[in-house]
Amino acid sequence: MLTSSADGSGQAAAFYAPTGREPRPLLVALHTWSYDYDQEMNIPYAEWCLAHDWALIAPSFRGPVVVTW
Repeated sequence: MLTSSADGSGQAAAFYAPTGREPRPLLVALHTWSYDYDQEMNIPYAEWCLAHDWALIAPSFRGPVVVTW
């Protein structure tokens, strides 16, 4: 469960932590607008991360993602 910075509510998410202590890449899997974090299209991403020992986060986000530089 992640905590929303917008209102402090809990947000469901799937997470895979790779083995070992060395840094690993992180794959962020975002769902389509009408689904949530457990959307079937994320399964291949999860399988790939397991096979290649990458970290994975699939949050159940609410609303548009705002990126600032």
